[in-house]
Amino acid sequence: MVNPNVSQWTDLQFNPVGLHQLRENMHVSPQVFDQFMSRFKAAELAWFASGTSCDNKHFEDMHSLHPMFFSSRQPTVNQPPAQSERRVIRQNLVNLLFDVRLGLTDGKATLLDRAFGGSTIIMHVEGTVPPNTPIRAEYLKALVYLPRRVIQSLAENDKAVIANMVQNFIRVIGIPTVSCLQTAVAQQGWRYMAMPSTVPQPFHNRDSTIPEPLPQSNRFIFLGQADTGVDDSPSIQSYKDENVLLKQLLEDSDVKIAELQHMVARLRLQLSSVQRGLRQEAPLPLTTPERNNRSYHAIPTSVQQRHRHLSSDDRGGHELMPLDYDAVDVIDRNFDEYFQQLDINHDS
Repeated sequence: MVNPNVSQWTDLQFNPVGLHQLRENMHVSPQVFDQFMSRFKAAELAWFASGTSCDNKHFEDMHSLHPMFFSSRQPTVNQPPAQSERRVIRQNLVNLLFDVRLGLTDGKATLLDRAFGGSTIIMHVEGTVPPNTPIRAEYLKALVYLPRRVIQSLAENDKAVIANMVQNFIRVIGIPTVSCLQTAVAQQGWRYMAMPSTVPQPFHNRDSTIPEPLPQSNRFIFLGQADTGVDDSPSIQSYKDENVLLKQLLEDSDVKIAELQHMVARLRLQLSSVQRGLRQEAPLPLTTPERNNRSYHAIPTSVQQRHRHLSSDDRGGHELMPLDYDAVDVIDRNFDEYFQQLDINHDS
């Protein structure tokens, strides 16, 4: 027999009344329902949640309210204010969201991750805040599910990356969420019944790591941090510092290499000058005195004088090689060009 006070399946709506009518339509015995109450309530929520992520009914106007926002606030069966029941429903829905991934008995892995070997992260920020709350990150908080079995294996720097990701979520997603909801509510003409005059205190949280989980769960509450405009995540900042240090080391190495190149070139030039000075006293194989005199006088006078007084002992008793002065001129020109090129490279 159909109960005339119960809506048909297609007419059920997500609100306290709809949940009650769904329970009536399932004809579950009170004894069984009481025994598995939490699971039946989760099944009721799953009934309305199933398929909503891909039903093509998403509301894209950020400054308006989805129709379900209104239908979910219809009164309960006995017509009392439904605020308390809505709070219970919202908490049960959050529990279901986390339970689907958390599993019902194991707090170390999500049901999805346990069955398929993955890792899941869930982040949630509420759109409602106490009256007079400034819409800034340090006044907001996020409820986050993290796979603790993976988190426990991370180094501190990597944990800081996760914490920084949540803070970015609060700033980038949380602040617009609260702002858009307040704008949409104001457009409805709704006002708080008793507006307190005090302003809530901000969270003085500067921790750059993951907080302790809630008891017996994989859930974490992250308190928002004031946006300083500086990314102070130790891990990311350490990478930046390391890159700056490496860049400086490379620049210093380039300078040292250039200095060494100059030094080597000068030593080679000095060696060539000494060799020219030593060779000028050796028997000259050139048959043309004019070439000999021209090339010899091209050698600096100081070198001629210095090596003209060298004794045979100073020369180590080695036989001096004959000197081709045309070749010396070519070497001189090559070294001049080499030094000019080094100066150009150094200046650039």
